[in-house]
Amino acid sequence: TARAGARRRRRSGEGVVVSAETERGDALRTLPVEVLLEGRRAVCLGACAEVAWKVERLLRAGAEVVVIEGGALHPVIAEQVAAGRVRHEARAPLDADAEGAAIVFVSPEHEALGRHLSVRARQTGRLVCTLDRPHACTFVNPAVARGPQLTLTIASGGRSPALLRRLREDFERALGDP
Repeated sequence: TARAGARRRRRSGEGVVVSAETERGDALRTLPVEVLLEGRRAVCLGACAEVAWKVERLLRAGAEVVVIEGGALHPVIAEQVAAGRVRHEARAPLDADAEGAAIVFVSPEHEALGRHLSVRARQTGRLVCTLDRPHACTFVNPAVARGPQLTLTIASGGRSPALLRRLREDFERALGDP
């Protein structure tokens, strides 16, 4: 069967299905969905360029964004903090920061914390993504290209983030206003 090559799947108490990479090393088995975040707390642990892109997407989705980082903020994040659209906690991120969040993004700079949060998230059914580290996630984040009347998502199951980024950029140019 299609599931025969997959490692064990677990169903959490909240109904989120978490799957692991297949034994053959194929792309992660995923279900494409869009998460409704309007008015919900979204936490970003770290403030690098990859996180800045997620902050922008979270704001467009209507999330209440919190960025936790003791070091320097990416300029895009600093601008959103200064404008009052993002709350910044200037300290090192902790695993407890994920509590109560609808979704959590972890910077690759905090990979050890991301791995730890991923294990806990699998047990509790939470959504945690350590950016560019699909093995330390309970979901993978597709590339998104937006045009005036169309949103296109492109996913590879966590296998090709660089290719997805390039395709997203190509589609954004194609979808742009003429």
